[in-house]
Amino acid sequence: MKLFLASALDHVKGLFVENIWDINWKGIWFITNPADMDREWDQDPWWVLNDLNMLKSLWGKIKQIDLRETKNEDLFNIVSGCDILYVSGWNTRYFKNLADESWFNKIVDELILTWKIIYISTSAWSCVMWTGIKYLDPGDFKIEKWYWIVSAMILPHWWSEDFKKEYEDTIEKIYQDGQNIISIADTQAILVDNQGYKIIWK
Repeated sequence: MKLFLASALDHVKGLFVENIWDINWKGIWFITNPADMDREWDQDPWWVLNDLNMLKSLWGKIKQIDLRETKNEDLFNIVSGCDILYVSGWNTRYFKNLADESWFNKIVDELILTWKIIYISTSAWSCVMWTGIKYLDPGDFKIEKWYWIVSAMILPHWWSEDFKKEYEDTIEKIYQDGQNIISIADTQAILVDNQGYKIIWK
């Protein structure tokens, strides 16, 4: 099992190369569906392009999967043939529903645990690797069980002014509920393997 969970992948290129990169990889599959609802004029949101360009600077063999079109057995056959699966950040609840419909969660869970793929994600989609999704939307504190890989709630973009108000509105609820948390800045990442997880930075 190996995962690289970041706030912003383009901010941690050095950490990615040092801890994950292997010149012998066959290729990377790139999933941007969490940002579907923010696409305009057939262009990806800027944060998706930043991460895509970073990966392309290392490796040209990048292909995109659209879970609205590729599902079930077809999705399994495609994903099981790659070395790395990248999932972009943004709308977690929308993508969770899409992942349920396409079997993505079941397929990725199996491939992560058997270490047949390395999983990389950014922002909100790093959050789903703990034992429940909670407090992701302002005013919505419902728990949704999903992955179990990390035993603490992941808070990306820590110290970022763009997320200051959102965290101020939710941190009291998190504290009152006694949640274990891991906060990571845009210059940090969480590296996960069979021995556990650790925060890495330079």
